[in-house]
Amino acid sequence: MTLTKVRVLTLKLTIDMVTSGLNIANVDILIRGGASNSIKLLDKAIKPVSIQYANLGTIQNRLDHLINNLTTSLDNTPAMESPIRDVDYALAAQAVKSTVVLVGNG
Repeated sequence: MTLTKVRVLTLKLTIDMVTSGLNIANVDILIRGGASNSIKLLDKAIKPVSIQYANLGTIQNRLDHLINNLTTSLDNTPAMESPIRDVDYALAAQAVKSTVVLVGNG
């Protein structure tokens, strides 16, 4: 059995997450009008940051699940080797026994 399905995770930041990209680089809180305007700008900047934070959390969650699934597969692979070998040996022994019976009766 071969693995043919490939999963691709794409991370795309849609906005520059620095003060200039969020339009808060020139925030002035020293005067009343500037402080009021700064609060409005900061409120606007919170939404895109929150969205990107949620997107990164989603990707982290997917990666965690992928890592857990791969770890489980790695743990289960050696555990399944022994039963497979036992079945292979049993089939080979049965084939030898059948051949011996056929040769003996032939």
